[in-house]
Amino acid sequence: MLRAIEYGLLGWILASLASKERPRPLHFALAGTAIGAVFGGGITVLTIETAAVNGIALELPRAITTGLNEIVFPIGCALVVYIALQVGRHMKMISGEVR
Repeated sequence: MLRAIEYGLLGWILASLASKERPRPLHFALAGTAIGAVFGGGITVLTIETAAVNGIALELPRAITTGLNEIVFPIGCALVVYIALQVGRHMKMISGEVR
């Protein structure tokens, strides 16, 4: 449920950034960072706690990689959306669809 909220909110933020006349990659990266830090941190803590409740001790390297993945992945997603947006805009210029 938390991940659905995370990516729903990220999608909404990225859509609002994409609608701007001149979107900046930094804004997309910051949106991914903010979402990743808030939700990724929470998901990491829940993962560690769930493992502990089930009697599984999550090793430190695995906990760290889980945290990094949960934080960095939304940043990558945001930058992929930015790149796709730019490619789409440049393809319109190449095909002559820009007015």
